[in-house]
Formats: sequence, C-alpha cells, structure tokens
Amino acid sequence: LATPARALGVGVDEYKLLFSQYVKPGFVAVDLGCGTGLQSIALAKLGCSVVSIDFSASLLTILNQHASKASVSQLIHSAEMDLTSPSLESLWAPASVDIMVCALDTILHLPSKQSVQDLFAKVSAAMKPSAGSTFMLSFRDLTTELKDEARFIPVQSRDD
Repeated sequence: LATPARALGVGVDEYKLLFSQYVKPGFVAVDLGCGTGLQSIALAKLGCSVVSIDFSASLLTILNQHASKASVSQLIHSAEMDLTSPSLESLWAPASVDIMVCALDTILHLPSKQSVQDLFAKVSAAMKPSAGSTFMLSFRDLTTELKDEARFIPVQSRDD
C-alpha cells in the first residue's frame, strides 16, 4: 500500500517546502490525478482548501484515510472523476484557483494530445487572473538510475 509519507523519493515535507513558496493559508488548490494524496496533504498542511481529483475510488479512500491521520481532512474535498470529463470544471468556480498541481505521470495517462490540450484549457480558465496563480507539473527525478521501490509508481496493493 503506497502512503503519502514518501513516494517517488519525495515526501509530504518536501512538497510542503516546495509549495510554501507559492501558497498562503486560505488559497484554493486543485490536485489533478491526486492518487493517495501526497501533494494534496502537503497543500492542506499549508492551509489551502484542496479539491483532490482522481478517477479511482479506492485511491481516494486511501487519500481520505491519510488526510484524517494528518488532521487535514476538513481542508480536502475529494472527487471521483476522470480528467477528461466534461463535468471537471464543475468542481471549481471559473478564475478561482490559486494553485493547481499535477504529476506528469497523470498527464501521460490521458488518451490523446487533444485531451491534454483540453485539460490545459480548463486549467487556464480555472486559474485566478492574478500574477501569483500557479500551475505546477511535478516530474519524477530521472537524473540517476532508479533502484528498488523508486522504479515504480506507487498506487496500491490488493489481494484481488
């Protein structure tokens, strides 16, 4: 079972440090393809109100468990939805988002180049028009050979 404590060599504390340069308490954040919540929990710990979106109900259940353990569940609203859904924009008001984050691995799972372009258009419409709004893609660090568990994208382990 993947946990948001440490995944892909980066933990909640490292994301908190990174995000702290871009957010303030009370900011509206969106985590696209949130999985088990590594970035969502970091943003919530910084006082952001977070919309965490993933198409996997089981991953959102894990996110909610981790958010509860981290005492930030009141700041995280999880939504089960595919990022290509026409209803995606219903999860936020236009021009209301201060920071939107997305792991590149999520983008790579979209079915087409047009899907990526459509998603980025929705991201653009969601962002506050102020100079401080941020859309951040996170990447796996591939500057060195990945070994052991770092070679895999943690999702979850089940018996079935």
